[in-house]
Amino acid sequence: MFTALLIIGIIAIAGAVFGLAFRITGAALMAVLWILKLPLAIVLWALGAVCCCTILLIPVGLILFKTGSALLIC
Repeated sequence: MFTALLIIGIIAIAGAVFGLAFRITGAALMAVLWILKLPLAIVLWALGAVCCCTILLIPVGLILFKTGSALLIC
């Protein structure tokens, strides 16, 4: 009986440790991806600002703003 409880306890502790490691690894990978996407979003916003300076390219500028914002949100 004691051995079964010991095995269940070890499995529970190992599951908690592996779950925590999985969450930390996932958070680190998301941070790395966000750091890689941030410069691209800034470039898209800058191009959007440049395009919005001319009357004919305002729709293109708005599309670039939306794309840059969607890149960071998703």
